[in-house]
Amino acid sequence: MNIEACWKKAFALPLPSGTRCTLSQPKIPGLKNYYVIALEAPVGSREAEQFFVLAHQTARWLAQLHFADPECYALMYSAGRTRRKPWPHVHIVIADSVALRRRAVSI
Repeated sequence: MNIEACWKKAFALPLPSGTRCTLSQPKIPGLKNYYVIALEAPVGSREAEQFFVLAHQTARWLAQLHFADPECYALMYSAGRTRRKPWPHVHIVIADSVALRRRAVSI
């Protein structure tokens, strides 16, 4: 799958099962390159694995887009007891330095 072409066409992509994933960029003061990729419904373990692969591919694409380096990102998964919605989502921070990543995680 060409992740760049997929996300450029839409802000929602389906997993092979049909469950949709959305990509958003919430505005948080002091945090410029912050994204959230989220499922729109609860999923089983196989779908969760597919979702994590999609989150990783998306983070690499965003890092390449922002800093021309696909390794400039950090992912943070919100597990069941630490999220507001009942389905998985991953926070993506695009950062070109350890200091910026640390700042993002502390906000």
